[in-house]
Amino acid sequence: MKLGKRLVSRYSLTQYVQDVGATFNGNPLGAYQTYDTNGIGIEPPRMDYDRNVAMWQSDPIVYTVVQTRLLAFSEVYFQWLGIQSDGQPGKLFGTKELDILETPWINGTTGDLLAWMELDASFAGNAYIWRDGDRLQRLRPDLVDILIGDSSGNQVPSTALGAEVAGYVYYPDGRDNGLGGKNDGVLLAPGEVAHYAPIPDPNAYARGMSWLQPVIREVSADQLMVEHRNNFFQNAATPNMIVKTGQNLTEEQRNLFERRMSAKHEGSRNAYKTMLLEGGADATVVGSDLSTAFVSVQSAGENRITSAAGVPGIIAGLKAGLDAATYSNYGQARRRFLDLTVRPLWRMAAGALATLVKSPSDARLWYDDRYVAALQEDAQDAANIAQTKATTVSTLVNAGFDPDASAQAASTGLINTVVGHHSGLTSVQLVGPDDGQPVADSSEPEARAADEADPIAEARQRAEVIQKVYLGVGAAVTTEEARLLLAEAGIELLPDGLQELEGEPAEDPVLPVVDVETTETVEIVEEEGSNDNEDL
Repeated sequence: MKLGKRLVSRYSLTQYVQDVGATFNGNPLGAYQTYDTNGIGIEPPRMDYDRNVAMWQSDPIVYTVVQTRLLAFSEVYFQWLGIQSDGQPGKLFGTKELDILETPWINGTTGDLLAWMELDASFAGNAYIWRDGDRLQRLRPDLVDILIGDSSGNQVPSTALGAEVAGYVYYPDGRDNGLGGKNDGVLLAPGEVAHYAPIPDPNAYARGMSWLQPVIREVSADQLMVEHRNNFFQNAATPNMIVKTGQNLTEEQRNLFERRMSAKHEGSRNAYKTMLLEGGADATVVGSDLSTAFVSVQSAGENRITSAAGVPGIIAGLKAGLDAATYSNYGQARRRFLDLTVRPLWRMAAGALATLVKSPSDARLWYDDRYVAALQEDAQDAANIAQTKATTVSTLVNAGFDPDASAQAASTGLINTVVGHHSGLTSVQLVGPDDGQPVADSSEPEARAADEADPIAEARQRAEVIQKVYLGVGAAVTTEEARLLLAEAGIELLPDGLQELEGEPAEDPVLPVVDVETTETVEIVEEEGSNDNEDL
């Protein structure tokens, strides 16, 4: 069965056609058909794909810049990025659903998939990846038309209200049949094609534009300068000259002289040879040698091309960047290239490929750049940032905020997210040493009344006073002085509490101690062998 006369047998699309009867402009999705509506509702590709590919293959500047973008762009993997209940990004994780992105086709990897996407986006402004069951296929971008329709499945102009991408038409056998006609194309549903167009075309609805488009003249000028340089070496690698003879020559003599002059002094093999002239001939220089001006003009063109590609010249290894290259400049240029060029491309590629995989309800497709070699040089900066965040978390937790809320505030930089997540506990610097509560101002009547009303606190204070006075008896104060101190503190002693010791005590001394839990008075008897100089 010929390809142009069959229906596509993809399970998902065929099942959709059978079950829903989906059509577009009266044609079933998945069927090969010729579409001709005078351009209404169709966005064909820009017909510059072959030209841009030819420039890439022939111009070293374009090749270097595209290759630099490709190598950096193809380094990531894809993972699911969890979305927390508050909408903040969570952890990266993987599932079996992502296997098709890791092995898109036989012997293919994620890097191969991204490499093709970058090449097609650079040359055509668009990359199309079609899912066919458990494999992916790259569609040549210059053979894809974008269909614009409405919610009813009718083709409408891209400027119509409610216009949206209704599908894609792919011409696997090429657009022209070689007989002046147009080949049939297959209509593909939007849900089975990943459309990657990092630079929108302002003259289209959904079509992208190549970054090469604004610098076509710069590339042409660079090629002319290369040709100029080649001609310089092919023509003796010397300035242009005028040779004047001392006599009139016939046409035959002039032609003979020109042939001999060219044979002996033109071409790179004859460069720097001594010129011998006879018969009064004189050679006069009328041109200029390759000078620094030539190099400067060529470097200016290189700079414009690299700027349009978003690749610093120092990263691509071009003269425009190497002239001012230092180790510090290279690091800054690398960071600019990754942050402002490659990361946005990764994000847009993840958004396009998300069409081809079924994401969990609480996650979205995202890129995993943890293993990108170019980013490993920033490990020290990342470690310093992590340390700063850890210090922030520690400070917030010590201040009494919830650890999880503190970690989220440090990771997102939104410090106001900790509002409402305080534990009620305060720092030790704000807590009193006695009861673990904030220190109250004893001068205030309310504070004094609270202390007096608490029997446990009162008993604890009495015990501390007695202990301090007991340790000072005999060393700093006498027994009588100790009695007076305790009396002033409002503490009544047992009848035989403190005794004035003269020599040896008459009996085992006892000291009343207040139990802070029960507020009962107990007696502590000092063991034998204690210090005889201490009075009880």
